[in-house]
Amino acid sequence: MNYFILSKSAYKHKPLDKAPDYLTEMRLQKNDERNSNSSQSQYRGKKWDKMINNNKNSLMENVENIKMKAEILEKKAKMNEKLLQTKGEVNFEMQENVSNLLIDAIKAKLTILENINK
Repeated sequence: MNYFILSKSAYKHKPLDKAPDYLTEMRLQKNDERNSNSSQSQYRGKKWDKMINNNKNSLMENVENIKMKAEILEKKAKMNEKLLQTKGEVNFEMQENVSNLLIDAIKAKLTILENINK
């Protein structure tokens, strides 16, 4: 009978692959989300510029339309804020949504001021 004698090195365990770094993955994902949100906010700013420069209506009509939309955004933000207060829990997504709505309303008003002063 032939028996193979295996050396001790044959029984050594292979080193495990590098363990996944979940914290780094989550940070990268969060940064990607933030970057996409900033690109969305840039789009929103362009949206207001497009609305104010609409040639179908006069400048004053465009201003009134933007004012109405800004008021709607502020009302949505207040409603969401009250909802957060009544729930009593911390919901970061909802808080971020409220902040984004208020930022959009401010951008709309700034667009009005920039174009009226031209």
